Amino acid sequence: MKEATGAKLTLDGTTLTVEITSDTVSDTGTMDLVSTLVDDHGYTVTVTKNGDTYTLTGVTDDDKETVEALLPGNNGSTTLTVTVSNGSGATAQYSVVVNVAITGA
Repeated sequence: MKEATGAKLTLDGTTLTVEITSDTVSDTGTMDLVSTLVDDHGYTVTVTKNGDTYTLTGVTDDDKETVEALLPGNNGSTTLTVTVSNGSGATAQYSVVVNVAITGA
């Protein structure tokens, strides 16, 4: 997995676990990946939490704001479902478990 600042990312099959340990997280590559999938390859990327679905646009700042609003507060945890679809109707679905434990916050 990519070395991130302020977070540890672990992939197990189709489940990505993100352990956030700092109030400043960077270098995960997540927004760059979404932008590449949407803009360069024409995929649709959606994120679902508690039955509400959000379609990411490929515009990094907008997508970052959308995703950040879905994250739990300190000492919280949530699971997001991310679905990636191509124009032919094929989809791949992933679970993203986000755990936040910022010390000193």
